[in-house]
Parts: sequence; structure tokens; C-alpha cells
Amino acid sequence: HPSHPPPPADFFFWYLGNYYYNITNKLALRAAGGSTGFPMTIASLQMGVGCIYALFMWVAPDSRSMPKVTADDVMKMLPVAFCAMGAHCASVFALSAGAVSFGQIVK
Repeated sequence: HPSHPPPPADFFFWYLGNYYYNITNKLALRAAGGSTGFPMTIASLQMGVGCIYALFMWVAPDSRSMPKVTADDVMKMLPVAFCAMGAHCASVFALSAGAVSFGQIVK
């Protein structure tokens, strides 16, 4: 039921995944030159791969049914999508500019 809180294990695994994401992202950003390297390129590629994966999940025959999305739905989602993209890019740039803990605060 949607009103029930998620089990504590869900929080644990989300934080564990987030920890490894941040460490891996920091290593990739450091290898690409840090804040003077390519943080926005890496952030954009991450968003692009996520979009391709989401589109694949919609068209995969055994995954889930294709959503019914109208042009009006897309227009309504654009402001939220733009803000989510901006937040992701800011957190990736923060990871490139400082410690992982600084990136986590920006997130």
C-alpha cells in the first residue's frame, strides 16, 4: 500500500548505492581532470544514458507496458525535468570541485 513507509532495508540499500555512485563518480571526474576537466560532459552523458535506458525499458517487450504520453504531458513535465537536470549537473560539478562530502551537501 502506498501509505506504508518503505522497509529500513530499502533505505540502507539506497544509501549504499548512493555511496558507491558518489565514489565512482568522483574517480571518473578526477580521471577527467576534476573541475577543469569535463564535469558537465560527464553529467550530460549520465543523463543521456539514463534517458536511453528509460526508453529501452518502455519498448522492451517483457518489461512494462508503454505509457500513454501526450504532447501536453511532455510540456507539463519539462519544468520538473529541467530542474532535475540542473540539480544533477550541479551535484556532479560539486563532486568535481571538492570532496565527496561537499558533493553530497549540494545534492
